[in-house]
Amino acid sequence: VINLSNTDVTLKKGDRICQIILTRIVEYQFEEVNELPESDRGQGGFGSTGKE
Repeated sequence: VINLSNTDVTLKKGDRICQIILTRIVEYQFEEVNELPESDRGQGGFGSTGKE
């Protein structure tokens, strides 16, 4: 059991606790390329916000 809060939690014998995380499993296929195509987003260079 992991408590991610700043509040202490006391569990007693017989307490019912449960946690479940449901997530979609997605399979990806990658394609290796020698260079990326030009895009409007890439015009300002690495880290550019596009604002002047």
